[in-house]
Amino acid sequence: ISNRDYLYVLSIFIVEPIEWTRKFGYRSVDPKEKIALYKRWKDIGEQMGIKNIPKSYDETLEYARVYENKYMKYNITNEKVAHATMDLLLSKIPLKCLHRTLLHPVIHALCPPLLRNAMGFPEVSPVFQSLIESFLHMHAFLVRHLVLPKNSIVNRTSLTDEEYEATKI
Repeated sequence: ISNRDYLYVLSIFIVEPIEWTRKFGYRSVDPKEKIALYKRWKDIGEQMGIKNIPKSYDETLEYARVYENKYMKYNITNEKVAHATMDLLLSKIPLKCLHRTLLHPVIHALCPPLLRNAMGFPEVSPVFQSLIESFLHMHAFLVRHLVLPKNSIVNRTSLTDEEYEATKI
């Protein structure tokens, strides 16, 4: 795998959570969160030996978009990997008879056109795509305006390293 391809995958881990939240989230992303996400994944990329990591979130976003426009093209192997990934993603969801007719179209609708074409997914009706995106916007609206904030922090692990078994040597 080339450094260019590793760098693209790294850029997706940096960019897509922010872009998804910007588009469908119930709140905007704080600039500090954007910087923190960039720095965390940049550190991981450096630890992996990935070279030429962009110097900022905005440069990373630009790299990802340029890469996609240049290299994201249909190939039969893309289609095979995409279908295997969707099967894995949906493997724990019951009523497998509805996956192809109900869930696959939803996933297709959430994919940007360039990705959809590169993966060999069928075109999606603009009306269906708008409907799916409207559901996500409605969810964000409901969470933003009707879900009460939490009064306390819920931790899945302890707050101190001394109490956390994985930190003991």
